[in-house]
Amino acid sequence: MNDITQDTGAAQAAPTDQRDPLAVFKPSAKEKEGVTVDVEHPETGEVLMRFRVARFGGSNNAKIIRVERELKGRMTQKQRRQLDNGTADPDLVMRLNRMTFVRTTILGFDPVHPTLKERYPAKDGPEAHPVVDELFRDYPGMYDAVSELATDEAKYATDETGDAKND
Repeated sequence: MNDITQDTGAAQAAPTDQRDPLAVFKPSAKEKEGVTVDVEHPETGEVLMRFRVARFGGSNNAKIIRVERELKGRMTQKQRRQLDNGTADPDLVMRLNRMTFVRTTILGFDPVHPTLKERYPAKDGPEAHPVVDELFRDYPGMYDAVSELATDEAKYATDETGDAKND
C-alpha cells in the first residue's frame, strides 16, 4: 500500500494548549460582518459618510462569483459575448464591476454630513445598494477609495483574541 491509502494512525489531534499554526489562514469574522469605514473630507478631516463594508475577495469570493453571474444573466447575449472576449465597452465593464462590488460588500451606509442626507439616505443591508450605486456613479473617485479599502486584507485582520486589529 502507498502512504496515501494506508492509515498509519499517525494523525493525532493537536494539543489544546498550542495555537493552531494555520489559524492565520482562516477567514476572520470581520470579512463577512464588515468593518466601519469613515470617509473624511480631504482638507477639513470632517467625516462626510460612513460605510459598513465586507471584504471584497477572500472568504466572500463565492458570493462575488454568484452575483456577477446573476448580473451577467440580465445582459444581452451580445454583451455577454463581448465581456467573455474582452471586447466589451469599458463603461459596461465598469458598471458590472461597480454593481458586483456594491452588492457583495456594502452592508450599510450612513451619510453623516447634513447636506448629504437628503440625496443619499441612510440604509442598511440590500436597501443600501441602490443608494450607494447612485453615489458611486455620481462620484467615481468615491468608488475607487471605498473599493481600495474593501480589498485591504489588513483592515479585516484580527489579533490573538479575535478582536479586530484596526478598530
